This record gives sequence, structure tokens and C-alpha cells, in this order.
Amino acid sequence: LGFLALLVAAIIFYFIYRIKMNRVKEIEKVRSIAAQDFHDELGSKLSIISLYSELSRNGFEKNDRQTPVYLQKVLDTSNSLYSSMKDLIWTMSPDKDSLLDLFIHLKDFGEELFNHSDISFQSEGINNLLEEQSLPMDYKRHVMLIGKEAMNNCLKHAQCQQVELKVALHKSTLMMEIKDNGKGMNGSANGKGDGLKNMNSRANKINSKLLIDSSEEGTSIKLICPMAITN
Repeated sequence: LGFLALLVAAIIFYFIYRIKMNRVKEIEKVRSIAAQDFHDELGSKLSIISLYSELSRNGFEKNDRQTPVYLQKVLDTSNSLYSSMKDLIWTMSPDKDSLLDLFIHLKDFGEELFNHSDISFQSEGINNLLEEQSLPMDYKRHVMLIGKEAMNNCLKHAQCQQVELKVALHKSTLMMEIKDNGKGMNGSANGKGDGLKNMNSRANKINSKLLIDSSEEGTSIKLICPMAITN
């Protein structure tokens, strides 16, 4: 009996060890992908900053009227890079795994993004019930970036007065919706552009659906994420 108990304990320990190692490998894989994405973005945006800094310097010497435009480009690119760095750090944080953490992060982003505009931003469905649910690190990252991309599109292209972030958890399905009351996507529900392509690509990577409903009364971008698959 003593040997049998020892054998069972060894088997249990082995499986616990394997589970932990698989979890570590998963985390390291996501961190590696996120770090590589940021590295690529860093190189690209530093090149832009360098280019427009040089144009600004030459513009000051020649009294070029375009100089303020160049300086604004440097500022915008720097801010974008800083935001990407914050996202990377937040994604890597081991104590930010719950759905509540994720959507508070997106809510804070939306409030800051629309704060200096004429657009009213509201959120719905972000409550303590979300604290009991979590997503794998790669899912969390893609959901966050889809939400940010959608809100940025509202600010830049929608010509709207209102934007709403809605979150709902129905049994084993997570739903996130970004909705505006703008001009729509020229009547096309599919839309065009890199932003929508990026969101669709991210949704596919996490086995989710991206539903886009657009009309002259506004646009709804809805992400349907099956929690059962993520677990």
C-alpha cells in the first residue's frame, strides 16, 4: 500500500508539473509574439519620427509652412508608440487576467480618447461579475486591441456624437460591442481599410466572430468570443 500511494502521488505530481510547464510555455509564447510585434512597430515608428524630425529641422531653416504639420506627425507618432508600450506592459502583467481588468482598461482608454473631443463616451455591462472570469493572455491581448482599434475608428472616421462600449457574458459566450451614431461605412457592412482587416484577423486568431453592422445611422462592431474554447 505504501508503494502504491507513493506511485499515485508521483503520477499526480508529474501531471501537475506538466500542466504548469505547459502554462509557462503558453505565457512565454504570447510574450514572445507581443514583444516581436512591439519591436516591429518600434522600428517602424522610430523611422517615421526620425523622418519628420529631419523635415521639421529643414522646415525651420527654410521657413516652410508645412513645419507645424511635420511636428504634429512627430508628436502623434510618439504618443502612439508610448500607448503601444503601455499596452505591452499591461498585457504582460500577471495580475490583470480577469475580464473586469480587461474592460476597465478599455473603458479608461475610451474615456481618455474621447475626453478632448465632442464625442460622448459611455460603457455598459462592466461589473464585478466579470471578475470571476478570465481569458488566456493571447485572447486578452487581441480583445483589447480590437476594442481600441474600433474606438479609434469612431474618433477618426465615424463623424459621430456618441460612442458606447457594451459588454455581456451569456453562459459560455463573451460579447463586446463598440457602437457609434455616425455616418456609417458608405452603406457597406463589410467596410474597407487596414483597421477592419486587422480586427478581423485578430478575431480569427482567437476563434471568434467579428460582426459589423453599418448604416447611415451608425456602425456597430461586435465581437463574439466563445469562452468554452478559450478554456
